Amino acid sequence: MRPVIRVPAAVLLSLPFAFPASPFLATANAAIDSCVAMHVTANAVANRSQANLQHFRISFQNRCEAQRVLYWCVEHASKPLYAAPICPRESGRQATTATPLYAIDRQREFQWVLPQGTRIRYVDCETAALPTSDLRCEPIARPR
Repeated sequence: MRPVIRVPAAVLLSLPFAFPASPFLATANAAIDSCVAMHVTANAVANRSQANLQHFRISFQNRCEAQRVLYWCVEHASKPLYAAPICPRESGRQATTATPLYAIDRQREFQWVLPQGTRIRYVDCETAALPTSDLRCEPIARPR
């Protein structure tokens, strides 16, 4: 007989957010190779009138020795989002430098109240590059 493994709801809620964002499905290897790791905890909001909302604690840890430039955003499949940095919708236009950007030496934490099912995406770049709105890193253009 196989043992039954019970996982707390908070862990299940954080699993979709365990890997860095990319245009394709991220794998565990991609997360291991990245300098920045994201950890998310989501707890129910105590107010009953906001039963579908959760308090998100989003923590980024830099595992490399050099400073990184971080951009993160949120998206939801069926609900409009207003408070946090919202991921731009895919359109035919060219990607631009993402905003807001955060320098991360060791650790950075953010807290937001967002609807259940919110997806958090991010990209971290070395200091010689800047994150773009389509979650890539573009080298910083040097003046001639």
